[in-house]
Amino acid sequence: MTDRSPDFWEPLRAATRSRIGLGRTGDSLPTQQVLTMRAAHAAARDAVHLPWDVGRLVRALGEAGLSLAPVVLADQARVGLGDHVGARMGVGTLVVLVGERPVLSVADSLGAYLSHRPRVGQRDSERNCVSNIHPPDGLGYEQAAAVLVSLVLGARQLGESGVRLKDTWVPVLGGGAEGRAG
Repeated sequence: MTDRSPDFWEPLRAATRSRIGLGRTGDSLPTQQVLTMRAAHAAARDAVHLPWDVGRLVRALGEAGLSLAPVVLADQARVGLGDHVGARMGVGTLVVLVGERPVLSVADSLGAYLSHRPRVGQRDSERNCVSNIHPPDGLGYEQAAAVLVSLVLGARQLGESGVRLKDTWVPVLGGGAEGRAG
């Protein structure tokens, strides 16, 4: 086994927020790495319980002129809530935006879950997800919106969302470039 100096990992660390090349002290991580991970875990836990300003969000959504369907806001909910809401409202295509569970490196990520013809009990394989939305390090809002619109159009053309749509290439709006649907 070759010895790898800290310099080996530096260019890789600069390219990712992931924790890589942390080192070892016996069978464990170095004390500083353990303390850093505990602090990140505490910040992630705190992010889940931060209060959100519902009034501000409602005002901002109202100013955006959203008129396709009513907006439903739910606190501490899961993606499956959209199945119940979409089925009850009889919508053709549903998008659920979720503040993702924070991980140790990203405490402010957003996910968008698309379901075509939502129904109670819909399987995850029947949805598409645009995840890791958190500029500047993740997917930008405009790019995520373009991918989401492409998925909506693709789902309506295909007549379903999920794995069949996920495994196809869909055009991304704004320049005609292609992107991978996810």
